[in-house]
Parts: sequence; structure tokens; C-alpha cells
Amino acid sequence: MADRVAIVTGGLRGLGRGMTLGLAAAGVRVLAVGHLAEDFEAMQGVANVRPMVADLRCAEVIQRVMDTNYVAADQMARRVVAVLVKQRWGRIINVTTKLDTRNMHGSTPYGASKAALEMATEVWAKEIAGTGVTVNIVNPGAGANTPGMKQEMRDWSRDGVKPKLVEPDEMVPPLLFVILTAADQVNGYRRG
Repeated sequence: MADRVAIVTGGLRGLGRGMTLGLAAAGVRVLAVGHLAEDFEAMQGVANVRPMVADLRCAEVIQRVMDTNYVAADQMARRVVAVLVKQRWGRIINVTTKLDTRNMHGSTPYGASKAALEMATEVWAKEIAGTGVTVNIVNPGAGANTPGMKQEMRDWSRDGVKPKLVEPDEMVPPLLFVILTAADQVNGYRRG
């Protein structure tokens, strides 16, 4: 996999960080992009990882959530897709969340932002079908034990009061599957 390069948006924290580290351990060179400067230093010096801070969000809360969870992925995909299509191989992998998290009471704007990314992934997969580039979703299928999860939920999960939260490194096997050449025909899918 040494000849492969991945760009992981959200790659400096949470599930994205876990995926960055998993890809890097598999020999993939990774550009890990995040929007928080404090996450940058922890990823410096990690083999096969180049961390980058790129805050493309605006100050208004709803727009910031949309920018973080949808717009940043859209912008990154638009910037790299021509190169991937030209080389006739590439992977765009987005991370979303489970349906009952997206549509639960109080999940706006987070749920809507992840739903937008899911629909965009489906459309992008159709638009680039047959080019050698695929667009897929890797989804934890449950709550994730990341800094974005309320500490109360993390404690309850740890204590067995609530279902076990998915650890970021548990996302690596499905991620590694969709980057394999054996998955060249896997396009527009949602894996969890």
C-alpha cells in the first residue's frame, strides 16, 4: 500500500484519527486534515502521516456544523477528484453516523449535516462510476467513543449502563476493506 495516498478529513481527532492511524499502519501515506490546531501536534512525527489544520468553517453555529460535517468533505472531494480520475484509481471515504443518531430529538443540525453527506456520497458515486474512483461511507453503526460524545454517555458505556461505544480503531477493518483493489466495484455503499 506504499503507493497509496489518502486524505482523511477530520483525520486529527476521533474516528478520523483512528482511521488515519489505521491507514498509516497499513502503509498508506495519509494527509490528516482537521480544524483544531490543538490536535495537530499529537499527529506530528507519526510515520506515514502528514497532519494539516484547515478550518473552512464560519462562526455561526448551524453553519459551522454543516461546514464541519458536509462542506469540508465536499470541498476536499472537489479538489482531489480530478487527480484521482486522471490516475484511474482512488477512494473517497466519508464518515457518517447511524440513522437513529441523525434523526433523534435534538440532533439538529448535526443529524442534518451527516444526512447531507450521506446523500452527497450517493450522488458522487453515481457521477464518477466507471472511472476507477469510488465514493463510500464507513459508519460506526453505533455511538463512537470520541471527544464529540458526551462524557456522561462515555461513562455509562464504560460502566455497562448503556451499549458499548465503538472505539476509533474498530473502524479500521471496514476502512481497509474499501481501499483494497478487491473493492474496486464497491461504490456508493455504506459500510458499518
